[in-house]
Amino acid sequence: SLVKAMGPKAKGQAPLLLEALADPDADIRLHAAAALGAVGPRAPGGIEGLIKALADGDPRVRLMSAQALAKMGRKAKAARAALQESAEKDPNEAVRQAAGKALEASRG
Repeated sequence: SLVKAMGPKAKGQAPLLLEALADPDADIRLHAAAALGAVGPRAPGGIEGLIKALADGDPRVRLMSAQALAKMGRKAKAARAALQESAEKDPNEAVRQAAGKALEASRG
């Protein structure tokens, strides 16, 4: 997507991306999580939105949210509790693994 390609320069699009994280269409939520990962921790409310998305009903969205948080490294320290829970309890193995990697990244 254009926002993903723009990376951190697209931080002004954060409100639209956060709104997209609540869209009924899982594909839209998936792309919004990916775009927030590309924008990084500078996206206002992005980390909080991705934390909520870790509980999404679609495992692809949860996986992308964990991967997006991993890209943010220590700047995603606010997500540690949610990542820990996902790493331990998510029913999807890929999500558990990605959450574990994101948790490690958040610790630097």
